[in-house]
Amino acid sequence: MIIPINTDLRGFLVSYLTVLNPVLKLKDMEITVLSAFLMVWYPNKDKENIDKLLFSTKVRKMVRESVGISEASFN
Repeated sequence: MIIPINTDLRGFLVSYLTVLNPVLKLKDMEITVLSAFLMVWYPNKDKENIDKLLFSTKVRKMVRESVGISEASFN
């Protein structure tokens, strides 16, 4: 039996991380931030220097603003 579930990639990632959370032991905001980073990583996973791109100042600022937290809380 197949049960169709309508969700987007961000919703899927948050749900996936929530299921894994007993192992990961992340706080709610940490799950939100990690899912935002995974949203950037997923479409770019085949690019060569993704590690440098993902943690660049520009991407970190974009993720911080998309989640809506201050720079101090993010760091």
